[in-house]
Amino acid sequence: MISAAFTVNTASNPAAHSVSYGSTVNLALLSSSGATSIIWSIVSCSDPDTAIPTITRTGSPPGATASFIIPADPGDDYGRAFLIKCEVSSQIVGANGTLESSVSYGVVGVANVQGIIPICPGEENYRHGTHGWAPEFNIALA
Repeated sequence: MISAAFTVNTASNPAAHSVSYGSTVNLALLSSSGATSIIWSIVSCSDPDTAIPTITRTGSPPGATASFIIPADPGDDYGRAFLIKCEVSSQIVGANGTLESSVSYGVVGVANVQGIIPICPGEENYRHGTHGWAPEFNIALA
C-alpha cells in the first residue's frame, strides 16, 4: 500500500509548520515505495493577494522530495500560510491494472503579529489530528 504522508522541514504532519519569510521549505515523502507518480501542489494561501510559490520536484523517484520558497514579508503583520497537497499513485500490475492512490496535506506558514499561523481556505484537520484549525480560530475570537 502506498502513502502520501510527508514531512515539512523534517517535521511530521498534522501540524502547522512555522517558517520565516523568504525561507526554503523542504518537503519529503516518508516512503516512496511503489510510487509511480508523485504530484505536489499548493492548494491555497491565507491571503488572496499573495502569489502562490512554485514547487520544485527533486529526488528519486521524481518528486520524492520537493521544495519551494516562502514569499518575502509584505509588511502587513498578517502572516501567510499555504496548504500543501501531496498526491501519490501507483499502477498495480495484475488484475485490471488497478490504480492505487493516496493524498496527504500539510500547512506551512509565517505567524502573524499575534503569533498564529493564518488559516488557509480548504483546511480541515491538517494542523491538528482531531481539532484542525479550531484552536487558532478560538484564540483569535478571544
